[in-house]
Amino acid sequence: MLSCNSTDNHIAKLSSPQIELVFAKLKDGKQLPAGILSNGIKEGLWLEYDLRNGYIFRATSYSKGKKSGRELTYYKNNSIMTDTHYVNGIKQGNYISYFENGNPDSKGQYKNDQTSGVWEYYLSDGSLSKKIEFLNEGGKKVILDNGLEIPLPDEIPNTPIDSCNKVVID
Repeated sequence: MLSCNSTDNHIAKLSSPQIELVFAKLKDGKQLPAGILSNGIKEGLWLEYDLRNGYIFRATSYSKGKKSGRELTYYKNNSIMTDTHYVNGIKQGNYISYFENGNPDSKGQYKNDQTSGVWEYYLSDGSLSKKIEFLNEGGKKVILDNGLEIPLPDEIPNTPIDSCNKVVID
C-alpha cells in the first residue's frame, strides 16, 4: 500500500512553489497520481494504491491536512469495502461497510469518532443479523439478534483449531 511517508513517492513541483503533486511509484516503475500538497499539507482527494498491482485501495478527501468528507476503501475487484465520513479529521456521520459481493456488512453512524445510535449488521447473503444501539459512555444494547451469525472457532469452547485459526476436523 502507498504510505504518505513512503520513499517510493515522487513529488513534482507545479508552477506554484506552494503546490506539489505527489505520485505513487508502483513495483513495475509506473507512476500514478496520489494527491496534492499545499504548503506541505494534504489537500483535496488522495489516492492510496496497492503497489504490487496498482488498484486503488483507499480514496480520502483532505482539507488543511485533516480528513474531511468521504473516505472510501476498495476491494481488489474495485467494489467498495467501506464508506466513512469525516469532519475535521474526526469520524462523523454515516458509515457503511460492504462484503466483497457488494452486500452491506454493517451500517451506522459516528458521532465525534464514536459509534452512535443504532447499527445494523448483516450476513454476506444480505440478511440482517443484528441491530445494536450504541449508548452514551460506551454502553450498548442489543435490539435484535437473529442468531444466524456463525461464531468464530475461537469463540466456541474446546474447539480444536490449527495455526491458521481453522477448525480441525478428525
